[in-house]
Amino acid sequence: MNKFVLAIDDNPERYDLLNDRLAPFGYTLVCMQNPLAVKMFIRVNPIVAILLDHDMPAVIEGEVHDEWNGMHYLENVLHGNSNLIISSANPVASARMLEYARGLDGMIVAQIPVTQKNHVDRWVSFILGVDGSVKHL
Repeated sequence: MNKFVLAIDDNPERYDLLNDRLAPFGYTLVCMQNPLAVKMFIRVNPIVAILLDHDMPAVIEGEVHDEWNGMHYLENVLHGNSNLIISSANPVASARMLEYARGLDGMIVAQIPVTQKNHVDRWVSFILGVDGSVKHL
């Protein structure tokens, strides 16, 4: 069975290296921006972790919605459905998202921004750490 890591971000290229690092462990990385698609995807697929950027708009039916951001996804779409990595480089927004996410039941949260040195290594360590079915190499 395939396991998924979901990146909710408007810059999917930043996740190419992460995808390469996770593939040997049986993960598929999926990038999305549409909140309706995200909601459906997490409902029917085994999600190990979600990487969430704050400073990104939603794209719904090809239309950009600037009023959406990472906090909107937390409040309206995710509801504690998976483990979460806050990947935003915006420190104020990240702190607000972190505080909110820690209040959700069953969600393990890490704040690892894309600007942090070795962020991909830290993302991989978090993902492998929260997925007890993976045997570390």
